[in-house]
Order: sequence, then structure tokens, then C-alpha cells
Amino acid sequence: MQNPIASLFSNGVRVATGPPELARGRLFPEEQALVSGALEARQREFRAGRLYARQALRELGFAPSPILANNRKPIWPPGALGTITHKSGMCGVAVARNDELTGIGLDVEKRDAITVDLHHHVLTERERAWLDSKPPGSHARWATLTFSAKEAFYKSLAEFDLDFVGFHDVRIEHGENDTFDVIIQSKSLDAVLPPIETRGRSFLFEDWIWTAVTLRARA
Repeated sequence: MQNPIASLFSNGVRVATGPPELARGRLFPEEQALVSGALEARQREFRAGRLYARQALRELGFAPSPILANNRKPIWPPGALGTITHKSGMCGVAVARNDELTGIGLDVEKRDAITVDLHHHVLTERERAWLDSKPPGSHARWATLTFSAKEAFYKSLAEFDLDFVGFHDVRIEHGENDTFDVIIQSKSLDAVLPPIETRGRSFLFEDWIWTAVTLRARA
């Protein structure tokens, strides 16, 4: 049975998702060393991310190998790129071959996580105005979806090794059929990115909001 989260991506992307406690397998010693002094919750999330990542990479034909890190960013096997997301009780991974995509981002959030007290921090003025046009009962869901879309976009930039990108550096415009566009508002961010095509899609599954962003080099 196909993972429903796979519908967020094109056919060349493989995903693996689930609660951390359902991830099966053991870490490589080199991976375990990266979190040997971390809190138990961090170790559990790290372990799940690596094990789900190997599961997804195996579907692309990659042999099991350690997935180390640089500044907490996963170092993917040569020829691959990917993204790992985790929230309390859930983990997700998406991977692809790097000759097919330039970047990939996946994020998961509890559906009403972003409350009104976080709106000014997370949302741009234009996004807040758009949110005000929606029924009040849907504000938490739309705000969380917008936040998650930004998180997925930031994760998709991992291959570019950029400095910090803020919540107001981009704007999300929601479209039809659970799609969204990422509009870059920061001139400095726009200046360092190569020409790329951005595809964004969201999916509400049970009590979780999943968002995905894929980047392709613009022809």
C-alpha cells in the first residue's frame, strides 16, 4: 500500500513516515556517536529519522550506509538528497536522486499548532490580511499550514548552505487543490538563489498537516 504522504511529490521521490517507536533497525556506530550525549527524546527522533531515511533510500537503490551530519544537516549518500522532519509523535523522510531535483523539503505539524499569539512572528502582513478573510474557526489550521509551508521551503534549501532565513523573507500564497506558491520577499535571499522552479503541496492526514516543497533548476 502506497504511503499517502507520497502524493505530495512526483514519482521520483520516495517517502517513509510514522511514529518514532515504529522505526525498525539500529543506528550505525558513527550515527549513534552524533547523539550519544543528547536527551532521550532527541536520540529517539534522530534514530527514527535515520532508519526511515534508509528505508526510503533503499527504494531508490541505495545500499544502507551511515547518514552523518554537518551542523545537524544530514549528509546524504552521493547521488541523493533528502529531508527529515519530526514532531512529537511523528517522523517523516523524503529522498530523491540529485540529478532529478535541486532541493526537497518535507514538514509535519499538529493541525492547529500556530495560535493567534504567534501570527505576527510567523506571518507577513499580507498573509495576516489573507487569513482575516477566512472563517475564524479555520485560522489556526491555515496559520499552521502557512508556517509548515515555510518550514518545508527552508528545508528544501539545505543543498545551498545558506545563512538563516526568516519567516518574513518569504510569503506563502495558497492555491487550489492543496497547492501553494512560495514568493521570495527578501532581496538578499533572492540574490543568492539560482533560477529555480518551486512546487508546493499540502496534505491533511488524521491530526497532522504535511507540507512538501520540491525545487528544480529552471531551464
